[in-house]
Amino acid sequence: MRRLLDLLLDNPILLKELRIGLRERKIFLIQSLYLVVLGSATALFLFSASAPTDLLELPDRGRLLHGILFWSQLAMVVLITPSLTCGQISGERENHSLDLLRASRLRTVEIVLGKLGYALAYVGLLLASSLPMVAVVFLLGGVAPGEVAASYGVLALAATLVGLLGLFFSAREQKTGHATNQAYGILILAFILSLGALPALAEMLSRGQTLGTGRFAIPLWLYLLAHAGGLAAFLFLKVQNHLRRRVAHELWLGRLFMVVWLINCGLLGLVMSTGNSWTDPEPVAATWCAVLTVALASLGCFLDPQPFAAPREEARRRAGLAFRPWFWHGVLLTGLALMAGAQGALGAPIGQVLSTLGLCAGVSLGFAVVTRNLHILLGGRPRFATLYYALLPAVLVLPTLPLASGESARTFWLGTQVSPLPAVWSLWNDMPDVLLGGWTVDLPMACLLSWLGLAALLGALRALRRTRPAREA
Repeated sequence: MRRLLDLLLDNPILLKELRIGLRERKIFLIQSLYLVVLGSATALFLFSASAPTDLLELPDRGRLLHGILFWSQLAMVVLITPSLTCGQISGERENHSLDLLRASRLRTVEIVLGKLGYALAYVGLLLASSLPMVAVVFLLGGVAPGEVAASYGVLALAATLVGLLGLFFSAREQKTGHATNQAYGILILAFILSLGALPALAEMLSRGQTLGTGRFAIPLWLYLLAHAGGLAAFLFLKVQNHLRRRVAHELWLGRLFMVVWLINCGLLGLVMSTGNSWTDPEPVAATWCAVLTVALASLGCFLDPQPFAAPREEARRRAGLAFRPWFWHGVLLTGLALMAGAQGALGAPIGQVLSTLGLCAGVSLGFAVVTRNLHILLGGRPRFATLYYALLPAVLVLPTLPLASGESARTFWLGTQVSPLPAVWSLWNDMPDVLLGGWTVDLPMACLLSWLGLAALLGALRALRRTRPAREA
């Protein structure tokens, strides 16, 4: 903690940004607009509300006013903070001063903390200036000081996350306009996707919802707080890695992903035991399909590690275990095994659990080998990430489209066995597997054999391509 304070208080980047940034006219305009919006919301609420006929109504009005002020501040903080960080690094690049900053004796952590600290200092000024209006809720009652402190903690956490998001795009993109468009595009997409989940999430938090079972249960708010902290650490490391790519940054990114992945897989196995889910297999099958999709998507980040420009860093990469693709394949399978073990310990059918685990392991291994060999056979012309993430939805989604047609949901067409999602679903729902002409097949086994056979075929083609130049020579 003391070291962090030293990095912030004795940070030349932070001092420079505060001296220059807080003198700009837009800073005072933003603060004025912020207070006008909050003051108008408070005044409209107080003047539009009729006089209470019973004093017991005042606590309900206090809670309502607190909710209005909290959501208003959250919306404004999420909209304002990225505008303060999206141009911090890309602006240096446009002014041709980023190379000078990199060549200085400042470490990347000091640069990132200085740029982020300026935005958070200004957001802190906005939140502090809103305290007199928020204090009105204490006149009405219904809200404890701890709840107000918790709401300001959520606002500070949201400001940190969106500030790091803007800083991430600023470090990755060449122009400030591109970084700003991408940051706000991600925020709009996240808002649209969370519209249906936010009310239910707020209700679960108010009820003190827990995840897990027995002594393994953890509060929902602690789970969300831990993941928010993990996301902030991930973005912080990514910004540093974009500024100066180093093995240490990527190692910490891998460790962070490993911890989050293993904890979530184990927790999912515990959560699926609630609500008699073993007698209702649809949520179990859907969870396995979702986790397998995430595992296949994450695997693409580790299959093709990019070499480092610095010889010393490249030597460390070649010597490190964490840069081996098979290592991350093992990590992903360990997470699936944790989920299967938790299900088996809580009474799930062992045969179905082991069959699902074996299918997921075989498909993930086959998909990794297929994409790697296909990239080599194509001469490396398309980027590996482009090929991998174009092939992933084509494999998972397109073969399942016939199932959404007007035909019977129990009829599988030729080619459907390529996607592992119907195969996982059939394991938990005991659906008969029918192909064209009324042939009955085992869909999970057909899916597994399809991927292993395709991997063997492409491997043979790759070996043949290697031996042909040797024979010609």
